[in-house]
Amino acid sequence: MSKQRPIEEEVEKERKKLEEEINIEIGRVVRAYRKYHNITSDDLAYSLGISYSQMMNIERGTTTTNYQTILQLNCLIGKDFEIALENAKSKMNHFLKKNHLYDV
Repeated sequence: MSKQRPIEEEVEKERKKLEEEINIEIGRVVRAYRKYHNITSDDLAYSLGISYSQMMNIERGTTTTNYQTILQLNCLIGKDFEIALENAKSKMNHFLKKNHLYDV
């Protein structure tokens, strides 16, 4: 295993922080939707085909959600979730450009 250079360590640290921010934002939107519609965590988890503990981790922002669950949440929640995804996409694009990880 090779040792990371300081610049790589900084980029990785920033990437992890961004990932945490995105996870928290997604969780915030999911929880607000669920509470607004008086849906239990158990019921929402069941409708998404995930476990209760996975649902709780999503709401807390402590897990990265898989693509299928993201799509299901987007269909279920709609506009608010789409806004959260657009914000996440914007932050990620900024991170990638800033760190020269792709050319756009």
